Amino acid sequence: MDNKSVPINSKSIDLHADYVGYMGEKMSEREKIIQLIENGKETDCCDFKKCFYVKEKYADMIKDIVAFANNTAADDKYIIFNIDDEIHKVGTQKIEKVADISTINELIRCHVEPYIDVEIGEFAYENSNIVYIKISKGNILCRNSRKNNTAITLPS
Repeated sequence: MDNKSVPINSKSIDLHADYVGYMGEKMSEREKIIQLIENGKETDCCDFKKCFYVKEKYADMIKDIVAFANNTAADDKYIIFNIDDEIHKVGTQKIEKVADISTINELIRCHVEPYIDVEIGEFAYENSNIVYIKISKGNILCRNSRKNNTAITLPS
């Protein structure tokens, strides 16, 4: 950790306090995610996945994003990848294949009303990498539109 980092201690930091460290300073995105990982629990603001969604599972990705967008917690929500699903520890495999943000945005535009603001990020952590999708707290309630009752598919 660098000199400006907030020590991460899940017992002294409220996960629902807009990610403010116990000394009162705002935490960086990386520090927020590390805190969630080190807390070791999935919450209404984070979900752990071992690997990124493969193309055949993009419908699951959209459903997960919609679920988080509809969550009434006042914080940003995160789907965090490269975390073992059972023991909630960082995986040893580096995640290299991730959907492009434009692909995710196109899927959201086609299948969700209203549009959901998401971001993708990555950083090195514990000799591996962490990839995450951030669902911003400013999103309003939405639904999966599933136009014409068709399955979610990639645009051609």
